[in-house]
Amino acid sequence: MSEARALALLIVEDEALIRRSIRLAVERAGHVVRGTDATVAEAIDLVTRFAHEIDAAILDLNLRGDLSPPVAEALRDAGIPTLVLTGYSEDDARDAGMTAPVLHKPFRAHDPIEALDAVVADRGRHLCRHASAGETACATLATRPMTGPGRCGQEGSAG
Repeated sequence: MSEARALALLIVEDEALIRRSIRLAVERAGHVVRGTDATVAEAIDLVTRFAHEIDAAILDLNLRGDLSPPVAEALRDAGIPTLVLTGYSEDDARDAGMTAPVLHKPFRAHDPIEALDAVVADRGRHLCRHASAGETACATLATRPMTGPGRCGQEGSAG
C-alpha cells in the first residue's frame, strides 16, 4: 500500500467566507494550506517565493475586480496544477484566458476537494474517494497509479 501524503495548497480567493470554507474543507481532508491571498499581486508574489512548496492551487477568476489570468500564468509557469473557481460561465473563464479546470460557484463544501482530484491526477497523484454513498470524499492522497477515472485501485473505491 502506498503512503498517503498531504497536499500543500495555495488558495487565491477574495471573498473571505468562501476562502474560509475552502480552507476548512482542505484542512479537514488532511491537506495543508500554504497560503491564502486575495489579490493578483499578493498571489503572484507568493507563487514566486514559494512555488517549490505548493502542490496545487485553487484560484478565483475575479479578485476584487481584477481578473486572475496573470496568477494562472505564474502557476502554470511554475508547474503548479490549478483549479479555477468562478461564478461566471466556463466560456467567460476561457475568454479571460483560463485553461485550467473550472469549478462553478456556488459549490458544496467538499466540491473543491473532489475537483482537485482531476487537477493533481496529471502528476500521478489523486485524492481517493473511499467514502460510501452519501459521505463526502475521504480525500486521502495516494501516490499509486489510477486504475480508472477517479479510482486509486484500493478496495472500496467509489467513482
